[in-house]
Amino acid sequence: RDDCLYENEDVQEALRRIPAHVVDERNFRMIRAIQLSCQKIVLPKEEWTKMEDDK
Repeated sequence: RDDCLYENEDVQEALRRIPAHVVDERNFRMIRAIQLSCQKIVLPKEEWTKMEDDK
């Protein structure tokens, strides 16, 4: 069980239905956010995901 994120049954079902690469991208973003938060680093604006680039 994850201490940082609680995924209820609805979220688990949604994650089961979407393609694996989308779940991998989601997991990468969450891990990166947690790492940056622990290090107290703000992601440079040029590295932010733009809405039009987000799939």
